[in-house]
Amino acid sequence: MALADDVTARVHANRLVQITNSDNSQAPSVNATMLGLAVADAQADFETVVGVTYDATDARHTVLGVAGVLVYLESYKVIGEKTDKKLDGWRARLKLLAETTSRAWVAPTPNSNRDATRERTAEPIRPAFDRS
Repeated sequence: MALADDVTARVHANRLVQITNSDNSQAPSVNATMLGLAVADAQADFETVVGVTYDATDARHTVLGVAGVLVYLESYKVIGEKTDKKLDGWRARLKLLAETTSRAWVAPTPNSNRDATRERTAEPIRPAFDRS
């Protein structure tokens, strides 16, 4: 199931007609072009931020994908600070998902400012049970 199908299955048809036809309040059906653009933008953001391909069988992907499409559709309709905040909030949720599920691996690095010191004896120091 594609993201566009997920959106149409989860969002009421009247709301989709309104939000995809912001310039025509009398439109009888969903504007498939606007929906397709929003899906493409949301999916591109999803894959860029999360680092994995959108998977409709993963409920976490579906929830965030549908929310992203709705945010993008609103951003096409109204430009302003409120819309920017919604986009930023959605991207922050994507970053949280990326931190927990992405395949991006962060190499561990020491955070100590101390250097390891070498042993100062001729023989290595061993615990009592290991001495012979």
